[in-house]
Amino acid sequence: MMMKKSHLLLFLIVLLGFLLRLNFFINEKFIGTDPVFYSKLGENLIEKGRYRYGENFNYGITKSPGFPVMIGLVNIFVKDLFLSGKLISLISSTLMIPVFFLLGKEIFNFKSGLFAATAFSVYPFVIKTGGQPLSESIFFLLVFSAFYFFILFDKRKKIFFFSVYCLFLSISYLFRPEGLILAILPIFLNFSWKKKGIYILALGMIFLIIASPYLIFIYKSIGKISISGKSGINIVLGEIVTGSDPEKLQFGLNPEKNQLEFFVRNQKVSFLSYVLANPFLFLKRVLLNFSTQSGFLFGLLLPVIIPFTLSFLNRDLFKNTYASVCLVFVFVPVMFYSLFYTEVRFLYLPLLFAILFSSDGFISSGYLLTNIFRYYEVNNNIFIEIVIGHIRKIMLFLLILSTAFYLMNQEIFFDFEQVPHEHIEVGQFIKNISGTRKVNVMSRKPWASFYSDSDYTDLPYAAPEDVVNFAYMYDVDFIVIDERLLSDWDFFDELFFLNKKDSSIELIHFDSEKPQLKLFQVNKDE
Repeated sequence: MMMKKSHLLLFLIVLLGFLLRLNFFINEKFIGTDPVFYSKLGENLIEKGRYRYGENFNYGITKSPGFPVMIGLVNIFVKDLFLSGKLISLISSTLMIPVFFLLGKEIFNFKSGLFAATAFSVYPFVIKTGGQPLSESIFFLLVFSAFYFFILFDKRKKIFFFSVYCLFLSISYLFRPEGLILAILPIFLNFSWKKKGIYILALGMIFLIIASPYLIFIYKSIGKISISGKSGINIVLGEIVTGSDPEKLQFGLNPEKNQLEFFVRNQKVSFLSYVLANPFLFLKRVLLNFSTQSGFLFGLLLPVIIPFTLSFLNRDLFKNTYASVCLVFVFVPVMFYSLFYTEVRFLYLPLLFAILFSSDGFISSGYLLTNIFRYYEVNNNIFIEIVIGHIRKIMLFLLILSTAFYLMNQEIFFDFEQVPHEHIEVGQFIKNISGTRKVNVMSRKPWASFYSDSDYTDLPYAAPEDVVNFAYMYDVDFIVIDERLLSDWDFFDELFFLNKKDSSIELIHFDSEKPQLKLFQVNKDE
């Protein structure tokens, strides 16, 4: 009967998590930049057999193919790229709740599993990924499923579990290269190094079988062996975002004025050569990144900071191999990300391992606090006794309170007023006037291209004459110049009146509401 009540509780936890994610799923009205690339790459691959999107640069080089393929496959039935991406995230994030329960149960105990599932179910920030067309949710599902099956293999010594671990790990790499972090798990096996080596070799072979098509694609695209086509871009971005004029550095033209310098550098840069070129500057940037990301991670951890801290006070902590592994996977990604450019949402991976690690502190909290207060001889205080007796309820209350604050104050975390309606409208305008003809739209971000079902070319940070020449070079049909994204550019005032700079450019649409937007047509016959 007790087990039935526990499983009913787990069902209610999953239901709560689903409803919280469904809220974001319903209210996510606008597709972001990365989801555009994922969606169009998936559509082009499934429908046309080409893993390509972008006329001047193929963004398939920088985007792992797993999530685009999933979107393309789901879109066959749904017929809506945006909805397809959101559905994948909603289902994946909901399935993660029982996976977290199973992990907490295997690493610690049944009650720890329930806490881990509860924390993942309601955790601020993480719940939003369940409604966004981004790769996070399905990537997490694959990574933590791989982790779970590895633990089962270690406990039960069945090759089937190791094979499933290898499969999930290899597939997770196709969604995000960070999935390879789990490749170090075999070194924690209680085997001889010879036997460990055999398992590592088997993992490597399975990985190469699954990942080789993508690895070959990267090699052909950038001309060198690499596990990711975006490693060079992340190195360069790490330099650019700390520069004085990041937009100019990222979107400026190369000396030949036939490509963005940013993409040219991506083709040439290697991690080792970049570090050796100026090791002290690189080290300074890494330390700054590590400090910044550690601060962000601490902020993300606040809802479970009490159980996370208490977990360190358990004297038996490091006797539990996989509790230690969770801790390793909290800090290793932060150090790894410090080498490159990263976003806060990338820290969700170490955050989730921290939540798992915290589940032991939650369950053992009463015992741990009793020992602490007894050591300091303050255990006879009635207030202390009340705190110890209700510590789990207090921690759950703080977790739920943080979620409630997050849901009620989303404008603090997300600027919902900044949905670029003018880009949606201009995309629909382009689609209406183009009919069935496939056109090429040049803009700062690919939003108008997505909503018009058009090809996309990056708008360079350049003078009007160079912009026009770039448009002709890549057979551009329409140019979007908007106040929202370009008002800080040096050439914005000239670009906003581009039709007065070149007779072949015609103004065909003007959205005069703030922020203003103009759509220019390139008359190629003139």
